[in-house]
Amino acid sequence: MAKKESKTKPKAEKKSTKEYEKQILEKLKMGMSIKDICSELGVSPNAVGKVRFKYQDVLPEPKKGGGMKTSPEIEQRIVELRRQKMPREKIAKEVGVSSGVVSRVLRERNLVNKGLVAKRILISEKERQKIINMAKEGKSMLDIICETRVLPTHITKLLKEEGISKPKNY
Repeated sequence: MAKKESKTKPKAEKKSTKEYEKQILEKLKMGMSIKDICSELGVSPNAVGKVRFKYQDVLPEPKKGGGMKTSPEIEQRIVELRRQKMPREKIAKEVGVSSGVVSRVLRERNLVNKGLVAKRILISEKERQKIINMAKEGKSMLDIICETRVLPTHITKLLKEEGISKPKNY
C-alpha cells in the first residue's frame, strides 16, 4: 500500500512567547499602533494588550485624542445652528460631522443647555382652565391626563404656577 502525500504545508518554526513579547515590546516603545503591530507580527490584539499591560511602567504613555481636529469655522457653524434651536442630529447632517462631534463642541463651549431659550409649555387657555378646574374638583392625575392628553410634568408645573397642590396620584 502506497503512502498518501500530505497536502498541507510544512509548519513554520514557531517563535517562543518570549521572542514575541520582546518584538511586541520593541514595537510599542517605537510608538507603533496595536493594529500595525498585529498585522506586522501576525499576533492578536489581545497578545499586544497583555504585553503592554505587563510592561506598562517602562512604556511611554499611549497617545490620546489623536483624531482629526474640528476646524474653527465648523465649530462656529455648529454653535450658530444650535442657537437657532436646530437639533443635534440635523446640525450633524447640515455641517457634515457626527452627532458626537456636535455634542463635544457644544459641551466644550458650555452650550449644552445654556444659550438656548427654555421650552415653554404650550397649553391653550381652554386646556389650562380645564386642568385647573379638574384639580380643584379633586380629580386624580390619571383622570386629568386621560381627559386632556397633557403630560404629567406639564400638569404639575401648571398647577404649581397657579398655587394649586398636586392632585392625588392615579
